[in-house]
Amino acid sequence: MKKTFLVVSILLALAMIALAVWRSVIFVRRTLNSYLDVEIAQQTQLSNDWIELRPAEPIVVRRQVQLLVIILRDELKADYRNRGLLSQDGSLLEFQVQLIDTRGQARDLRLGGLNDSSIAFRDGEMSEGTEFSAVRIRTNRNLTASRIYWRCYNSWDLK
Repeated sequence: MKKTFLVVSILLALAMIALAVWRSVIFVRRTLNSYLDVEIAQQTQLSNDWIELRPAEPIVVRRQVQLLVIILRDELKADYRNRGLLSQDGSLLEFQVQLIDTRGQARDLRLGGLNDSSIAFRDGEMSEGTEFSAVRIRTNRNLTASRIYWRCYNSWDLK
């Protein structure tokens, strides 16, 4: 009886240690790599005409937060009151951004954040694992995007 109890206790202790090590590895991995980024395009001209970008790998909804980030080369100013970017002449830039799913259906994204050099778009109602094959973007002004990428992360992974 004592021998059986000792064996069961050792097995439970080993299982708990293995679980703790596994959880620690996941924590360290997520802390070191909080963002999952997929490169969409670099040095892209944006205009009033739709531009369709097809990344090398599918855009997949992962983690808690998803953003399509556009880093702009042009000198702009964030206008937080109007929730947009202002061009050098003071006019408000208008963006339309869509994700195209694997069936060809378009999904409009809304503003998710901005600063003087970038703007991000999101849709908080996408299911984990949903895949998109393309991104469509147009603006009311000719602009140059130095980088466009898809970012996924969990808010609790950030410090």
